Amino acid sequence: MKKIVLGLIFCCSALAHSEIVINSNGDRVDLKSNGTWALVPWTDADFVNNNEKFTIKVPDGGNHDVDVLVTPDVSLQDDGRRIKRKDLEFEVKLAAITGRYKLKDRYSYVPREVSVKQRGNNVSITISSTAKNSYGADVPSDLTKEYYIEKNGRFTNKSMNDY
Repeated sequence: MKKIVLGLIFCCSALAHSEIVINSNGDRVDLKSNGTWALVPWTDADFVNNNEKFTIKVPDGGNHDVDVLVTPDVSLQDDGRRIKRKDLEFEVKLAAITGRYKLKDRYSYVPREVSVKQRGNNVSITISSTAKNSYGADVPSDLTKEYYIEKNGRFTNKSMNDY
């Protein structure tokens, strides 16, 4: 009898699963199989914290993911909004993809390091990379993008003519 009850509980728990998704407002929502939902709070691990280095995958010139070290320098200055790691990773990938098309040999592009500087709601992302010149030598370069974080947490490019 005990085994039957445990088996029944196991089957019910396997069927009653949930899925965590992100809605249009940027909130994490736990969608349960019975049709209900609940907001899931963000944790410190979901945000970019000051002087807490981490790695992300950024595509190189051949569209292969390269592990790149991110060095944050964050100062919220009373009214600043925190950067979510997923949002930062998306903006870095977008900047790397668009930045390599300005190179003569875009297939030799290799991102090396990302530096993030936040002052209040102003964010500056600098990607240090190397690419080969016409003689085959590696040439270092930096690509800097300036953003503003809106009230909903989304990034707005300060100079739209960069893209």
